[in-house]
Amino acid sequence: MCYRVLVEETRKKVISKNITHYRKSLGITQAELAKRLKYSDKAVSKWERGEALPDISVLNQMAGIFGISIDKLCQEHEYEKTVFKTNVGKKRFLIAIMSAGLVWLVATALFAFVAIILGDYTNLWKIFVWAVPATAIVLLVFNCLWGKRIGTFTLVSIIIWTSALSFYLSIPATLIHLLFAVCVPLQILAILWFFYRHLKSPFKRKQPKS
Repeated sequence: MCYRVLVEETRKKVISKNITHYRKSLGITQAELAKRLKYSDKAVSKWERGEALPDISVLNQMAGIFGISIDKLCQEHEYEKTVFKTNVGKKRFLIAIMSAGLVWLVATALFAFVAIILGDYTNLWKIFVWAVPATAIVLLVFNCLWGKRIGTFTLVSIIIWTSALSFYLSIPATLIHLLFAVCVPLQILAILWFFYRHLKSPFKRKQPKS
């Protein structure tokens, strides 16, 4: 009996240590991991303190999130060099900025190409106006992967109103009122979505008793 208890406690310590290590290496918080697993951050905290063990399905899901095998998550081993959260954040920032810069490179190339073909620069500056919502869309994609909800809300709002500005500069004046008929309800929906995501879901999975 004592041997079983010792083995169980050792296994808890190994798994808790591994969960903590790979979560930090991935650069996510306990709350972010809990959200992906559809558990509470309190459950993740208990797992990392070795006070409880997640069931096999949750371990398998975590292994997938960390990009490792479930055996590696459950066994004691020497860790590879830890990738610190700050370094991960810098890499993600650079990827997002370079992707956004690519949008402006394409806009510049398009501007030059059309200018050469038409020989007229008069209205081509609008290409760069359209590049603003395009850039926000690219950043939104990365923010949905790595960022926070406030960033998503901000970028969605930027997309709505910079798209409206782009259309305003491109469509006949008689259709301008349609922009507000579309943008205002879209902005209201974005605000409602932002606040709704902060509410606790009534269908949230109940936590198993440890």
